[in-house]
Parts: sequence; C-alpha cells; structure tokens
Amino acid sequence: MSVSIPCYKLYSNGISLYNEVFTDEGNSFHRGNKSINSYQKFNHNKLSKQSRKKLERSIHNFLILAQPKTIYIAQLKKSITFRLAFITLTLAHEQVHSDKVIKQEVLHQFFVEIGKRFKVENYIWKAERQQNGNLHFHVLVDKFIPYTELRSIWNRCQEKLGYVSAHRKAMKEFYKFGFKVNERYLKYSPIPKQQEYYAKGLQSDWANPNTTDIHATSGVQELSNYFTKYMLKGMCSNRNKKKRSKDDLPKASITTVPDASWWNFVTNRKKSVSQGAKKYLGHVSNNGRIWGASYSLSRIEGVGGVFEADIAREVKLLEKLAGVRKFVADYCTCLFFDFKIVINNGLINIRDKLLKYIADVSGQPVQLSYI
Repeated sequence: MSVSIPCYKLYSNGISLYNEVFTDEGNSFHRGNKSINSYQKFNHNKLSKQSRKKLERSIHNFLILAQPKTIYIAQLKKSITFRLAFITLTLAHEQVHSDKVIKQEVLHQFFVEIGKRFKVENYIWKAERQQNGNLHFHVLVDKFIPYTELRSIWNRCQEKLGYVSAHRKAMKEFYKFGFKVNERYLKYSPIPKQQEYYAKGLQSDWANPNTTDIHATSGVQELSNYFTKYMLKGMCSNRNKKKRSKDDLPKASITTVPDASWWNFVTNRKKSVSQGAKKYLGHVSNNGRIWGASYSLSRIEGVGGVFEADIAREVKLLEKLAGVRKFVADYCTCLFFDFKIVINNGLINIRDKLLKYIADVSGQPVQLSYI
C-alpha cells in the first residue's frame, strides 16, 4: 500500500507542485518534472533546456542576494548606483588552446585574483564563441572593479598561456614601419581611433591589450529580464561582434598545453567505447562547461516540503496574477514568475520561506528592501 502526499519545491523564479508517494516499506519517490526539463540532443554551442533553467535561476538568486551599491567614479566625475556589473573577457590573440585549458588555467585564476583583491564572493560566468572563433566570457559580479585593474588582472592571467606576448609580437610586426591604417577595421574604427589605439599600444609597448569591458546597470528597471537575456542570448559589445579575418595580423606562435592524456586513454579503448560516446566525451574533454557560478550561488537549489495550507492558499492567489505562467505536465504543475510579483502582492509565506532558505544556504544576509 502507498500514500500520495502533495509537495512543492520553491525557487526564486517559480514553484513546482507534485505528489510524493510513500510505500509501506518506508520508501518514497516522487513524480518528477522530467517532461519539463526534457533532454535535448547535444549541441556544442547551445545550452540544454535544463541548463538554461538552472542559469536563469542562478541569476534570480543573485539578484536577491545583491544589494545596491553607490560608488563615485573619478573618470566620470559622478556617483552611480548599481547591483550587478557586467564584465566581458576576451583573449588577446588567436586561440590555440582548448576551451577547457583556458577555463582551468586562465578563468579560474581570474576568479581567484578578484576574490582576493576585491572580495568577490558571488559571480556567474558564461562562455561564448566570437565570430573570429575565439572563446570569450561574460561575467556577472556584485562588486565594483576599476576597469584599469580589471584589464591588468585578466591580461596577467591569460599571459600564463602566452596570449599577451603573442599579441605583443604580432603588433610589433604589423606596425614595424610605424602607423598604418587597417583597412578591414575602417567600418568600426575610423582612422583617428586607430591612431589613438596605436599611440596607446606604443605607450605600453603593446603589453596591455584592451581585452576587457565592464559596465554597471544603473537605471535598468527590469533587472531579472535584462540579465537573463544578456546571459542567455549572448549580448555583447560591438567590439566582440566584429568579424576578424585571419589575414588581419601576422600570427605569433604559442606553445599549446597538452591536455588530452585522459581523452587519449578513453579513445584508445576501441572495444568498449562507441563512436558516439567518443564524440561526446571528446567535446567534454576539450571544451568543459558552458557556464558556472560561485559556490555561494551554485549551492542554492530550491526549498520544498509538504504542501502546507498557508503555501497552498498563496499558490492559488499566485495562479491568478498577471505575469505568472502556468505549465502542467503529467506528474507536476509549475508556475513561473518574477519574484517581485510575490513581494508586491504580499505573499509573505512564499516570500519568507525562500528568503530564509537563500540566507541560510549562502551564509549571506538578504534584505527585503533591496529586492
């Protein structure tokens, strides 16, 4: 004999309702939401539906944790208020290492350094491919990092693999007879801009390439939608959208770091590994994850339990509100919403349940007035 008990799981952007079944032996199982997070065919450049949902939830969790900060920017001679900042990180030269090596050797070191220097504890990153074939990264942080120090840190990190030195060698070769116009970039960079770039390059001896971009989100009203679209749709600056020809600059050599010992071991086991598995494992071995988050954010998975009367009453109210989307599957029902809807409509049981959970798991205070 078995007993079915209504349960729920609450996230920062939705709630899932399902039945958990208890048997006489004391075991339990629940009808999951596999039909919602359905599996998709593997794609080298796109997130699966499940990964997109996890990334979106991480962004919503980040917005709940992030508090408004007001800083004075000397260059602009004014103060700005922001909660999260966008960072774009690009490689200084043509990519010759696997994505996985760059993430392990360069991106990881970057987070270690900004953690020590600027006390960055919370962050989300997503990798994307530029039109020139190079990997680049979009990063969300909740701290202010001066752009000069940001560039210095990122360039130092990527120099571990020789990318700044390769850029320097290529620039010295390209401009060995002095300034000349790059015809391919005239559409995006007029001659005065190219002259300015050349002067700055000479000043730094081509050792400090412009590989970073950072901007805060002051004045943005719908932050959750803004950040989600930015991270999921790959919004980036025009500089990153330019298509760079392989003939633009002379190539400088970089010694490639070998990283395929495990992969070679797997693929040499001809009898036990299918061709499809080899293709999939080869991608994982060479490319690694598409996105990631700090430990403080990745631990936040959602809070749930038995469907109590207080929660049930507020869920019924939630279903009727504008901006709430309802999805009914075979074994569960899901409601998707912006957490502001919960707060603005006084659904205090759902609100307090989630905020307490996020504060407990992250170990960071959550201030309602900031959401």
